[in-house]
Amino acid sequence: MKNIAGVFYNENHEIISREDAVKKCLSYQKEFLIKPSIDSGEGRLISFFTPGEYQKEDLLRALKKMGANYIVQGAVKQHETLAKLNPSSLNTIRIVSFLFEGEVYILSSILRMGASNARVDNIGAGGYACPIHEDGSLNELGVNRKAEWRSKNQNGIYFKDIVVPSYKEIVKIVKKEHKKLAHFKLIGWDFSVDTEGDPVFIEYNVCPGSNQITCGPTFGDLTERVLEEVFIKKTLKDAQN
Repeated sequence: MKNIAGVFYNENHEIISREDAVKKCLSYQKEFLIKPSIDSGEGRLISFFTPGEYQKEDLLRALKKMGANYIVQGAVKQHETLAKLNPSSLNTIRIVSFLFEGEVYILSSILRMGASNARVDNIGAGGYACPIHEDGSLNELGVNRKAEWRSKNQNGIYFKDIVVPSYKEIVKIVKKEHKKLAHFKLIGWDFSVDTEGDPVFIEYNVCPGSNQITCGPTFGDLTERVLEEVFIKKTLKDAQN
């Protein structure tokens, strides 16, 4: 279920009462989480709930603290390849796409993995980020929050030995879906992969980080064309007006 501006909705986007929303959470027999749907960067304010390990009062307290604009969703069981990197966090693929001149370009892709015992995969929480090549294989080196490049993570897994499952399929999804969202030229897409190897869409961010620390200049080979479009052509147009 989710809450939008104080109004509760079920999974079919039908309005429900607060009482029904609470019942849906309490009756869910698998692990779930509550996270904000606005200003939700870097895994902030996420709460996890495992059946048998929380009381109704814990849930009510979390919902009250969240106030409005949040989502309650089941936890994802990730692919064994991703879990090997760090089992405590949901390790995600962040792809930054760019809608430019009618085409969707993939500017950068990284795999984010959490620190030991962390529930979130952010670099800021002690994790690693590693660039993903076009074939889905990881770069030889990944980076941590201290901007230190390492060949392996805290669990001793060498990045170069990992191939992200279903990566090419995720890229196809991103390119298809971004064309439906022309208001947003830059989008950061977060995906994981489930135990069956199927892509799992987590969320998209319309003010994404650019992945520059891991992947270099944001626009890469498109830089000159983007600068011309945004600055030169716009300046000439403004001057003519």
